[in-house]
Amino acid sequence: MAEGQEALLTDAEETFHEPPTEKWFEHETSWFSFYVPEERHLGAWVFNYIRPNAGVSGGGVALWDDTGFFHFEVPYYRHYAAMPIPPNPDLRDITFPSGVSIKMLESFKRYHLGFNDSPRLTFDLEFDAVMKPWVDTPEGTPPVHFDQMGHVTGELVLHGKTIRVDSYGMRDRSWHRPRSDRWESPGVGAYTCAADATTALFVMGFGPKKKGFLMLDGERSGLVEGSRTIERDPDHGYVTKMRLAGTDALGRSFDTECECTSRIAMPIPGVSGICWNTLFRAEVDGHEIWGEDQDFWNTYEWSETRRRQRGIFP
Repeated sequence: MAEGQEALLTDAEETFHEPPTEKWFEHETSWFSFYVPEERHLGAWVFNYIRPNAGVSGGGVALWDDTGFFHFEVPYYRHYAAMPIPPNPDLRDITFPSGVSIKMLESFKRYHLGFNDSPRLTFDLEFDAVMKPWVDTPEGTPPVHFDQMGHVTGELVLHGKTIRVDSYGMRDRSWHRPRSDRWESPGVGAYTCAADATTALFVMGFGPKKKGFLMLDGERSGLVEGSRTIERDPDHGYVTKMRLAGTDALGRSFDTECECTSRIAMPIPGVSGICWNTLFRAEVDGHEIWGEDQDFWNTYEWSETRRRQRGIFP
């Protein structure tokens, strides 16, 4: 795929989708990320979801830094799993029961993010896309997901300290995706992204398949091959070293050793899964770019893997 199939998207993809089936796990999500590396390598998730058939919404906000990785001990972690769905939900202008507000300012381009849990955390941010949405779906299949890199600016106040935000992150939207089966499967996968204004890489995959894109000098192309090689901390299992490599459909390549600087062991809201989310620094085509590696596991497989390593399984 030389380019993403963003032409398949319509303005309807910006708002809430009525579920096409009666499966209780029909799931629609809205996710944004941002980072402040100079502030103890601070990373952030703003993730919320709606499960229309189950009649619930959930999600919230998580901030981590280099002082610890346990989600009970990071600077901020607040996620919900069984909140009401806002009346007549419209993801172009919505406030979730978690307190997160999202307002579309320009379709597929600019969004305002707000949150107020004073005195613990407040933020007032804007996401401004630096690329078109990336849609990766088989030909003839309607889209149910897209990813998009952007520039996040604004201010947050964390436990009384004002912090300026000026970073690049990703937004992610998905819908019509019953998700329970995947989270019960072994080796759920990984999702790795980093960017600046003109340079970005995105490597994702479940099992041996790796997909994604490379953007150099503002020109983006899909990967024809990609790899993610990691080393883990022997005592806790988090990612300590990572190497990303790949080649896109234009023949351009990247191969970079990443500096992993902070992480969180985060339960994924509303599913039986966890994510080791790692903030990292990489250099691609002479550009320093920051991003995150999402190392997904279902809880059963992670528990078994770690207990076997410690010699205490079953």
